[in-house]
Amino acid sequence: LYGRNRVLFTALGGLLVATGLAWGGGLAVTRQPGIPSGAAAADYADGVTAMEAASTPAAYQSAILDFTAAIKLRPDYALAYSERAAAEAFRGSEAVGGGFVSVTNVSPYWARLSSEDEVTAYNLGDHDASQVLNVGWGYYARWLVDGGGGQAPVFADRFFAQSAALDPTN
Repeated sequence: LYGRNRVLFTALGGLLVATGLAWGGGLAVTRQPGIPSGAAAADYADGVTAMEAASTPAAYQSAILDFTAAIKLRPDYALAYSERAAAEAFRGSEAVGGGFVSVTNVSPYWARLSSEDEVTAYNLGDHDASQVLNVGWGYYARWLVDGGGGQAPVFADRFFAQSAALDPTN
């Protein structure tokens, strides 16, 4: 190449190299999304361990505190929100030990907290079938806590249907 074409190709090549270096540098200095910090992961693991060890509703408070610490370190940690929601439901439950907790036996305060965390986990990208189902139950629990008057919330039905479509065997 000669003349003006040579200058254009050289300028274009230089621009592409500069763009690649800037992009690569930006990727190198930012944390990869989806990977929690070591401290957030440790707090999350401590919360899971505390949930497994809990044998009374009040014993779930330790797990809630651990999941809250993980969320403070990484506010977009969807799984920590989901697990904290479960711990909150168990914390507010009249049931003793782990197992199925019905929305009808969770105190209104804890049902609201649990429901809010389920929705937050969903909004942060946790869209597997069980999470979608939990969001539906969260909306249903809010409806019950608020008196359960009238027709069940449409949002709950939509999430139940979405969960069934994601996993028809559940």
